[in-house]
Amino acid sequence: MFEKSNRDLSTSLLVVVVVVVMGASPAMALDPTGLVGQWSFSETSGVVTADGGPNALDGELLDGAQFAGGILGNGVQLDGVDDYVNVTAAGGGGPTALGGPAQGTISVWFKFNRVTEDGEIFPIFYLGDGVDDAGYSSILIEVGHANAGNTRLYLTVWADGASSAPTQCFDTGIFNHLNTDEWYNFVGVVGPGGNTGYLNGLELTGRHYNFGDEFDTDFLADVANPNVAWIGTILNDPRGDQFFPGRIDEVLVYDRLWSAAEALDYYNATVPEPATVIVLALGAGALLKRRRR
Repeated sequence: MFEKSNRDLSTSLLVVVVVVVMGASPAMALDPTGLVGQWSFSETSGVVTADGGPNALDGELLDGAQFAGGILGNGVQLDGVDDYVNVTAAGGGGPTALGGPAQGTISVWFKFNRVTEDGEIFPIFYLGDGVDDAGYSSILIEVGHANAGNTRLYLTVWADGASSAPTQCFDTGIFNHLNTDEWYNFVGVVGPGGNTGYLNGLELTGRHYNFGDEFDTDFLADVANPNVAWIGTILNDPRGDQFFPGRIDEVLVYDRLWSAAEALDYYNATVPEPATVIVLALGAGALLKRRRR
């Protein structure tokens, strides 16, 4: 404890200064091994975001999408009405390179600013030619599943194109609805032994399967027609147009499996650290002197 003895206040004036030091996690140096595509939205102007991967799959911001503060520097702001990002190969070709991996990892950062209405979903990442109808094949990461107020996260694959039902679909679980205006990181991993997901660095051990199970291995290579790769919307949804309302950042696609440790390390290295509050008591003359017993 402290004693009040040996205290010298040369003046009655005492100024309290509060210094807020904002935390900042160092950007993690991503292992480039197996990187297929990376969209960090680090630009500050224009309508093109560069692909940090080897395939030159740049993204074009369409219909009013714009750069805005993200989880690391800038992200992309989408209005939930018609904004989205179209990922194309150099020269405007299709994103066929994204349809190559038979196994791998997809990581996305996102936050949405409202809950879903009836018949609405919030698409985050999409590759394919349509959903929910025979003949279509695609992979989709989304918030919501057509029921009003549903804010669970879903990873869904329509692999064979022969049925309107997905071949694989899991969500964060019936009790794991996500909150509005809060950043989340989702990592989906699919390999020869099955599939899993991580939310904010932790494995979704209680994930719920709507179709298929944890042993399903459907991934990007199982999308028969990878005609479009879109961030923030999907193609040919029978329920109507679907758009993401909020911000998306740091979209990564790998053709290798992230480990649980890598997913956690990535989250911890990306999320901002809490602010530190430092309180300084400054007198006009001598400062308050305290002696520890």
